[in-house]
Amino acid sequence: MRIAITGSDGYVGNFLAEYFSNKGIFVVGLDIKSSKRQNNYLNFKFIKCDVRNECLISETFRDEKITHVIHLAYLMDAQHDRKFENDIDINGSVSVFLAANNT
Repeated sequence: MRIAITGSDGYVGNFLAEYFSNKGIFVVGLDIKSSKRQNNYLNFKFIKCDVRNECLISETFRDEKITHVIHLAYLMDAQHDRKFENDIDINGSVSVFLAANNT
């Protein structure tokens, strides 16, 4: 099993990344930033990635031989820009789903 977690720096994403990697499962964390605490996780690789970048996500899924995806990336704080929020939350999700479907 090889898991990709989008939003890996968020509360739930980070918890799952630590949990699975400590269980010996290889985890790829995808987010726009990574916490220093993740540097100490075994079986963990961080890739800086915007969820709207379907090409990079597809490439990562293929190159890292991802078998499972946990999609948790979203904008938690209101941006007061509905178009931008939808771009991240909706189009980002579409990018992840298409990348997962194509690998």
